[in-house]
Amino acid sequence: MLAAHHLLTESGPEVFTRHDLVRLYAHELADSSGLSRAVRYYQAAADAARRRLLRVVDPLDFSAVAVPVPSLEGFDDALAWFVAEWPNLLAVLEAAAAAGLDEDVWRLARVAHTYRVVRPLWGEWQRLVALGMAAARACGGAEARFWMLISRCAMSLTFDLGAASLADAAEALSIAADERSHTCAMIHLGCALNSVGRHDEAVECLTKAVAAAGSDELRGQALANCAEAEKARGRYAEAIAHQLSSLEIDRRLGDDSYVVVSLNNLAESYFGLGDAGMAASYAAEAVDLAARRGFLLQEAVGRLTLGRVCRRRGDLEEARLQVGLAAELYQRVGPGLPAEVARELEELGLPAEAPSTDAAGEA
Repeated sequence: MLAAHHLLTESGPEVFTRHDLVRLYAHELADSSGLSRAVRYYQAAADAARRRLLRVVDPLDFSAVAVPVPSLEGFDDALAWFVAEWPNLLAVLEAAAAAGLDEDVWRLARVAHTYRVVRPLWGEWQRLVALGMAAARACGGAEARFWMLISRCAMSLTFDLGAASLADAAEALSIAADERSHTCAMIHLGCALNSVGRHDEAVECLTKAVAAAGSDELRGQALANCAEAEKARGRYAEAIAHQLSSLEIDRRLGDDSYVVVSLNNLAESYFGLGDAGMAASYAAEAVDLAARRGFLLQEAVGRLTLGRVCRRRGDLEEARLQVGLAAELYQRVGPGLPAEVARELEELGLPAEAPSTDAAGEA
């Protein structure tokens, strides 16, 4: 890893500043035949790694590219590869963008996007998507624009940027070229509608997506997001039924990143239903899995629910601990605190800037 040789400085969790020598190397790479080889390698290696992390719904497949790729046995190996290679991948991506290799750039940005779904960090994800989107626009292809719109929409949804996600989802739906892309766009549109408070429309859209899904990968996503929309309009029993179906798919596919989302959604739905015991059980399971896998954002979601359960039970000391930890985690991964977290902090008498603690673990 370049940081180990003092060519990179880690200024935050997985946020690296390149030494001038590395910047010079990236500049020289853009003028050499080595760039094409580097791009092909990172496309193939990142594609292989992402398939160990999460279900893949786009059609990009670099398994036939004739380059040696690392042997990755499972999730942990793939995650370690992305953590170690992230600064190098970005350096190659930027060099390819400077060289005008637009088709290569958006494809590499899209396969690398999966890692940021699993380990969302606002600045790093935004940087990746911006490079991919600029390349997609430059090459002018509908497929390129579609998948980068989906990537940007997913990023906006993760950080509750509702209006931006709605615009991207609607545009993606308008250019969807086949059944898979149409269903994928419907899922993102339903999520975006839910994020801006249009819950009934969201449920209608996502119900259609569930019916149209031609694979477990898409069906699981549609069910989970339909559950989220049902939860938002207070239909907790319906939300739980959808989420349990999604969780069964998540576990069967071995997608821990989706499992932890389902666990957190179940915790929130049971809390809304008034069943604090089930809410605490699912939230604790989500926090345990998220902490083991380094899913900082989902750990924050689970800790917030645990804090709410403790508050309802009258254990204000534990509630403050859990909500404070949740706030710290949110601040580590995103551009600011969600409104619901800030409200919980205020009602518990905690400052909006939660004190730093080592209890939440490292990225």
